[in-house]
Amino acid sequence: MNINNSEDIQNKVILSPNPVSDILHIQYNNNRKLTSVRIFNTTGKEVFINAPYSEDCIDVSAITAGVYFLQTTIGNSTSYSRFIKQ
Repeated sequence: MNINNSEDIQNKVILSPNPVSDILHIQYNNNRKLTSVRIFNTTGKEVFINAPYSEDCIDVSAITAGVYFLQTTIGNSTSYSRFIKQ
């Protein structure tokens, strides 16, 4: 997994609650829409993809407990945020 953080959206994505058990809420401070959301485990395996993205939350109840990385994309800008699944 290649992590290229963009100044455009880095630190503007807020995940709550964190840790999460079922529904992960995604908030972002940007006038543009998120175009895709993907979740990777710590080995880089993709465990969830949602593109095109149109929701403000993700049901992660089916994902096993552990640490994950949420990839958010707006246009050509990509950012990663870490969250813990209980």
